[in-house]
Order: sequence, then structure tokens, then C-alpha cells
Amino acid sequence: MTPDLVLLRSLNDEVGEYHSDWMLIGDDSGGSGLFMRRGGGDRASVYRLDLGAGDSAIDSPGVGEWVTDDLLGWLAAGADTGR
Repeated sequence: MTPDLVLLRSLNDEVGEYHSDWMLIGDDSGGSGLFMRRGGGDRASVYRLDLGAGDSAIDSPGVGEWVTDDLLGWLAAGADTGR
């Protein structure tokens, strides 16, 4: 996904309204989005969250599912979402 598509997808899915500190970087083709932080110290971790979850804190226990803490390594390895 190109940077322009990432931005467009985040805008269309209203990510900024519900998860202002996060960026939608893709999906798992099963109704869940793949998110990473927009800024701060941890911008390499990826979490999976149901796209209908509203304003839940993505990285809170029991909310988002941690996928990886190495975005670039995960992408290089084929970005398996485990689903």
C-alpha cells in the first residue's frame, strides 16, 4: 500500500476521529484493520483491531491484538497476519 493510499484509507475509515494517535496501514481481509502509532517512541509495532471497534484504546489489554514490534521486518517476511 502506497503512502497516499494509507492516508486515504485512514481518512475514509475515520481513524483520526476514533483513534487519533494511530494510522490504519492495512487490513487482514477479515474485517480487522492493522494499525501503527502516528508518532512517539513506538512506531514499529502493529496491532490488529476490528474496524467497528469505535474509540477503544488499540493497545489496551483485551482490545487490539499485537501483531509485531518490528514493522519493517514483518513486511520483509511477507506480513503474515496469522489469519
